[in-house]
Amino acid sequence: MALIALATPALACPPDWNAPPSLGEVTFSLENGLSNLAMTSRAGGNFNLRDCGLEGEGLTAYRGDGLIHLRPNLLLHWRGDAPQLVFGSDFEEDILLLIRDPDGRWLFDDSAGGHDPLVSITAAPTGDYAIFLGTHGTTLFTRPGTLIISATGP
Repeated sequence: MALIALATPALACPPDWNAPPSLGEVTFSLENGLSNLAMTSRAGGNFNLRDCGLEGEGLTAYRGDGLIHLRPNLLLHWRGDAPQLVFGSDFEEDILLLIRDPDGRWLFDDSAGGHDPLVSITAAPTGDYAIFLGTHGTTLFTRPGTLIISATGP
């Protein structure tokens, strides 16, 4: 079920990766016995990713409309040492994934895992990852689903 909020155009951004995340913060590492993490979330927002002026992996070729919130869905404190760190989702609808890594780079995907986005980082640097889940188009609504983070692969 889609919730239509407003029909006004999206506002300019950039997203505020330092803002308090809507789902909160979590520390994730193989050392504390976690290899996978899944949490219910909502994708969408009122800021058009196309208007954000962000440069980064996957964003250069992205010319579509995608709505995100100004603040992240989740702030992940990665303290692990694993060959890879994988961010994905399980949503009924097509969504997009935007991540700011500890080095200040923006990582983006909107369909690597079928209709679900997938961002895989080899030898992920320790630090904080701001995670944004967005929807396609310009209609303001949110989509429920699951954010998935794994240190063992997709």
